[in-house]
Amino acid sequence: MPNEIKIGVSLLNAMLPLTFKYHTGWGFPEMMIRSYESALENALEAGADGIQGLPLRSCDGSESSEYLLDFEGAWREESSGFWQSLGASLKERCYDPILQWLFFADQPERDQILQNWRARGISEVSDQFGAESKHIELSDWINAESIDELITQAKNSRQYDYVFDARHWFEGPRPGRKDYLPKNFYDCIGLQNDLADYMSRIVHIQPSVDMEEFLKAWPLSETGQTTSRAIQIVKKNARAGKYGDKPILVILEFNPGIRGLFDEKFMRERTRQLVAICREMVAVA
Repeated sequence: MPNEIKIGVSLLNAMLPLTFKYHTGWGFPEMMIRSYESALENALEAGADGIQGLPLRSCDGSESSEYLLDFEGAWREESSGFWQSLGASLKERCYDPILQWLFFADQPERDQILQNWRARGISEVSDQFGAESKHIELSDWINAESIDELITQAKNSRQYDYVFDARHWFEGPRPGRKDYLPKNFYDCIGLQNDLADYMSRIVHIQPSVDMEEFLKAWPLSETGQTTSRAIQIVKKNARAGKYGDKPILVILEFNPGIRGLFDEKFMRERTRQLVAICREMVAVA
């Protein structure tokens, strides 16, 4: 029997746009964030099977596991509060401290949310070896120094599987980050071949540099081609029994831009478009 394939939407995307309508708290950040329940409703309305969790301010870790497909941590795991987020952002030359502070819970609450999800056995995606997760997202955050080290880690430990996300490869490294991951389509295909046996059952779809092309004709976009190939590899691994009876998870993440923060009609339509493309990619891969 083939592994079930589920389509998920990142909880952060499902919570946008910002709204005053769904939360009764009076703190400034909390007033502008949807509840977990309304975010889940948005994701299901768009045609998804569930969501990928994040330790956001409107979560407490008790959310239903029926629709919580997997989860990730915060962007800056050690920061708590605006000034720490600002300091980390300036140090890393990444300028999103307001979003980090606005959405993510402060560190003590955040850690408790993550522990609650771990205790319930929900799959976790990390970008660091040595974490509790076996699903390691390949990005310029990763604590490895070469592609050979990635292969060696997976081959020797038999513990780690790699989560593919084209955005982290095609956008290129940020200052001070790892720069050995593929920077073009052909290198990407080559690394997929090298890591095929170690590919996670979780795949991220995050069109960024080619969003308009992806929406217009995803099979022609680099994100579409490489992500479709990743899904093909995962399907092949599943047929070989690599994942047991666990479902394949295809998780939609995307940058909605400033408009997505405030334009609910645009955000809902964009999410429906992208979820439909995800389903099409899964069907033809």
